[in-house]
Amino acid sequence: MKKIFFALIILSLAVTAQEWQSYTSMRNSNGLALDQNGIWVSTNGGIFHYNFSTNEFQKVMKEQGLGSHNTTALNLDENGNVWIGTLEGIINIYNQNAKEVENINEIFNSDKTDKRINSIYTSGDTVLAASNFGISLINANTLAFRETASKLGNFQTDFKVNYVTKIDGRIYACLDAGL
Repeated sequence: MKKIFFALIILSLAVTAQEWQSYTSMRNSNGLALDQNGIWVSTNGGIFHYNFSTNEFQKVMKEQGLGSHNTTALNLDENGNVWIGTLEGIINIYNQNAKEVENINEIFNSDKTDKRINSIYTSGDTVLAASNFGISLINANTLAFRETASKLGNFQTDFKVNYVTKIDGRIYACLDAGL
């Protein structure tokens, strides 16, 4: 009886010491960015990097700190950090050197109903996040929100921004209703 009890304790310790691993579908991609070694891709199952010279894949998922598997946008900043937007409005910053993820939850915690991040643009110390209710400006150094524009020109309030970019100091937003 003591041997069976001892074997059960050993078995339970072995089971609890195992690392968890997720298996998610990464078939549907919805964002990409090139770096000096390869390509980063956002999918509905997390993000991954494919290295052109080594033919290796690196996955970044919830186990590595992403706020959600449902990634919808990504871009790289000047420091090589990967900025990732999610369906739920979480913005993740993956530091490739430290292999760590920081989460920004301001949009996720907001009172907006549709919080999807559709595109992310990085320029110096400014990050533009295009969402289903406007454009948010984020300080890349402090991760603080500078402001959120939910009304531009003659467009309705809380407009869906599909894509945002900055050219010659001007911000361009691609909406269903126009540019």
